[in-house]
Amino acid sequence: MMSHSQDMPLLTLRRTTSPSMRRHASQTHCRRIGVHQWLTLALACLIAAWVAIGGLIARDAYDTAIGYQYSDRLTPDGVLDAIDETRASGTVPVVIFWGDGCKHCAAEMQALRQLAEERPGEFMLLGMETWQDDSNATVRDEVERELGLETGKVPLLIVGSRVFQGYDEDNPNDADIADAIADAYGNTDRAQLATQLLGDAISNVGMSDGGSDAGD
Repeated sequence: MMSHSQDMPLLTLRRTTSPSMRRHASQTHCRRIGVHQWLTLALACLIAAWVAIGGLIARDAYDTAIGYQYSDRLTPDGVLDAIDETRASGTVPVVIFWGDGCKHCAAEMQALRQLAEERPGEFMLLGMETWQDDSNATVRDEVERELGLETGKVPLLIVGSRVFQGYDEDNPNDADIADAIADAYGNTDRAQLATQLLGDAISNVGMSDGGSDAGD
């Protein structure tokens, strides 16, 4: 009897911890983990945002230091003005049609950033994004038609009197692009081809632009 009596508290304890109580404890624990995970995620997002902002500031400072200038979201409404302003400053306007998410475009733009270290202040990259902006895509297609090129291809780069379509990371044409920039930099009219091509294309597709005439 004594032995049986000693076992009773243990049996009572086991019974009071019922399955429903255990489920409740488990649910409470899960909710607490959820809050903890949410706080951790929020902190991680804040840190990521801080790092991203810091990276952008550092990149802008780096670009300024090496004389790399760019405007990557131009539209047909202002591209000719941007070309004229760049030319007037004594800098070569380099026009690139690109796509947001195009790895070849990103590689070429990175190569141009590196080229700016070798030729500080010589050129400004004027970008017209075509995968999100239909008007830019229309102008790009018209430029490619005028040049007899396959339409819808990016990147398309206009430098001085030369045009480059596509970019092969395994066999880059960086030296040719650098030569084109150097030739244009020594030319009194650094953007005649770009002005003519874009002016004609914008006119042909019926888009107005506040820039100069194509033959300017």
